[in-house]
Amino acid sequence: MASEKQEKIDEQLRPLYAELQKHGQTQDWDRALKVTKKILGVSSNEKKATQCKIICLMQLDKFDEALTTIVKNTADTADLIFERAYCEYRLNRIEDAFNTLKSVERELDEREQELFAQVLFKLEKYAECVESYRSLLKNNEDEYQSTRQANFIAALATWKLIDPSAKIKIESNDLSDETYDTTYNSACVLLTSGQYVEAESKLRKADAQCRRELEEEGDMAEDEISRETANIRVQLAYCLQQQDKNVEALTLYNDVLKSKPTDLAVIAVASNNLAVLNRDQNLFDSRKRIKTASAPETEPKLNAFQKKVVQVNEALLAIYTGQ
Repeated sequence: MASEKQEKIDEQLRPLYAELQKHGQTQDWDRALKVTKKILGVSSNEKKATQCKIICLMQLDKFDEALTTIVKNTADTADLIFERAYCEYRLNRIEDAFNTLKSVERELDEREQELFAQVLFKLEKYAECVESYRSLLKNNEDEYQSTRQANFIAALATWKLIDPSAKIKIESNDLSDETYDTTYNSACVLLTSGQYVEAESKLRKADAQCRRELEEEGDMAEDEISRETANIRVQLAYCLQQQDKNVEALTLYNDVLKSKPTDLAVIAVASNNLAVLNRDQNLFDSRKRIKTASAPETEPKLNAFQKKVVQVNEALLAIYTGQ
């Protein structure tokens, strides 16, 4: 009797799994998700369908729902270490992602190592992050190598910014101009070392590389390109500011903000640095800039050092305005 019941269930499941496979092959995640729900409606203990449901939710950026499904079905999802950690990472639950990856008793696979390096960066564990990326760069050679290199250099730059006294070993092949990302991040390393002339040259090169790449794609308007290059131009403005080229820096910061960038960190840094350029003049504008830089929605986008700089400038503004 039990076997007859199971046979009927299997008969219902076979065409549904075939449909699920078809939607998976065409990457039609909405339809695939609906099919997984149908399968689980027929048989709630289908491990394969549960795991496919989680993948569909992740592909649809429904990370909260995906994580809830993982947590509710621990027996079926115990081996989805990467998926759990990635959902936690995307939900800005960085400590949870760190703990999930650290709990793995075996050696992390390549995907998990890549994610772990990003988690270390978010947790501002830059020394460990740099070593993780060094290892990934050494042990891999694929189409993602330039992205790893860019992330590695970004970790180097931020580490040098946070801790100028740190004795960071920079090897001859660490800094690269291969892509605009690596050129930009290499420039940031030079910036944190006080090599402003060299950094300016690299930032201008990164801007040209980025513009050329976007223009070759052929479907982006000038205002969209300006938004995409906003982070490069903010760093260039800072570089000019450090060389006392304040008029050029001021113009560049204002141009960036007029382009309405979508990156809140870029807006915060440009706004904060404009307030610094104002010094004890134009205090109304400075108050507006600092308010933008210290907005609650901006805080998660800034690292501890950047938050500290904004707070110091907020305090200085309060002194200037007698508050």
